[in-house]
Amino acid sequence: MNIQLSTGAGAGGVDLSVGTEGAQISDSQFQVGDVAGRDIIKDNFFYVQADSDTTRRAIEARITDAFFICLAELVKEKRVVFLFDSCEEVTKEADRWIQSQLLARIREGQLSKVIVVLAGRALPELARSSWRHCLAVTGLSPFELEHITEYIIEKRGLTHLDVDTVLKTSGGHPGLLGKMADIASLELEEDDDDWL
Repeated sequence: MNIQLSTGAGAGGVDLSVGTEGAQISDSQFQVGDVAGRDIIKDNFFYVQADSDTTRRAIEARITDAFFICLAELVKEKRVVFLFDSCEEVTKEADRWIQSQLLARIREGQLSKVIVVLAGRALPELARSSWRHCLAVTGLSPFELEHITEYIIEKRGLTHLDVDTVLKTSGGHPGLLGKMADIASLELEEDDDDWL
């Protein structure tokens, strides 16, 4: 079985296959969509299952290598931004990969056109002295009524929600807004299922 990673078939695209020698890969795959006119890659909890931990780590290393080859091709033409939201909820394995693979390459100057935004309620534990030259810390003000209206009504299409109540309940915190919108969307889907 092969894992195929791609920045897009066709002109300028890079396709790479990674052999897995007997490992099982979940049927989730990377999806490419469009957000505000930009490409975004979303993972679907891509998880490699293998007979041994050594085999799994070897496969993950090959996938990581393929990912950075694709990323190197992509940044030849444009800047790339990664947004990791709710970082306090990330798994230890994912946090380790972000810091030891992605952020380490940025710190070493290998990915000069890559920007990583780590958003969350707590600051990530990074060795400040080694990151000083490429790290900026900033806060995010709570969203105001106009931003919440745009997000809830226009972006998410949740016209049944009272935006004033959402503002009072969430305090304008982006993470809470997202969770409230997700719950409201699930409730809508369940209501729709009742009519089937």
